[in-house]
Amino acid sequence: MNRDIRTILILGLLLFLPGCPALLSALATASQGAQWISSAIDVAEAGKEAYFARHPSVDNEPKVAKAIRGARAATAVLNAALAAGDAVADEDMAKAKAEALRTYGELRDLLLDLGVLEGRAPPGGAETEAPLPEPFTLPTADDIGLSWEFKK
Repeated sequence: MNRDIRTILILGLLLFLPGCPALLSALATASQGAQWISSAIDVAEAGKEAYFARHPSVDNEPKVAKAIRGARAATAVLNAALAAGDAVADEDMAKAKAEALRTYGELRDLLLDLGVLEGRAPPGGAETEAPLPEPFTLPTADDIGLSWEFKK
């Protein structure tokens, strides 16, 4: 009986394995895209820290911190969907990708609007003796999203 079960398992694996490379490749590409979002959020957070060390703002610091938390949470959901997904075309995974890109895009737009990306001082804002923040760039959500697509 054990021999029959092993034979069935081996035949099942042989039938499944030819489709595996494509699925593994698609999941690897999606995982790289999710990692890119995470890395961009890390850069955004480091830039935020340098910017607000020089230009503190009681109003804007909490807005940016909230946007970073939202983008991290959405990216965590995407990573969980990638880890649990059966296929890259899974609807939950596509929704998770869209939400991660949306929240990241909102974070980037906020940093751009506040002048954080350019290291631009706010008009009439507070200044400290901290070093001037350096300008930095972040990819757009479209740049990230176009680098990996879910195929249906």
